[in-house]
Amino acid sequence: MWFSYLYAWLPLWGMFMLAGEPPLGNESRRRRKALLYMLLCGFHGLSFGVLCAPVNALFFGLKSFEGAVAWVIAGLPYDFIHAISNFAMGGLIIPLSALIKKLNKNGLSI
Repeated sequence: MWFSYLYAWLPLWGMFMLAGEPPLGNESRRRRKALLYMLLCGFHGLSFGVLCAPVNALFFGLKSFEGAVAWVIAGLPYDFIHAISNFAMGGLIIPLSALIKKLNKNGLSI
């Protein structure tokens, strides 16, 4: 169900828009922002399955609320793995954004 991704990614986009652009200067501010990005990524990894489960449950014939809840519970192990890996990858946001800014400043593009 590809369209469930449309509304599942919207909260992540909104959270990062509220969090603001990655800082380039002050080291303690960068560390706090990096931790914030990592927590946001981890939270989205945990909630992604919960956001997609109701639509998936309907498409797979689980028309009751109990069926949707069972679908969410069955996906929790994957959601925890998703959260942990998103948390780890969230640590790459600031270094990669700094690299992209440096490449753009030098006239290079990815």
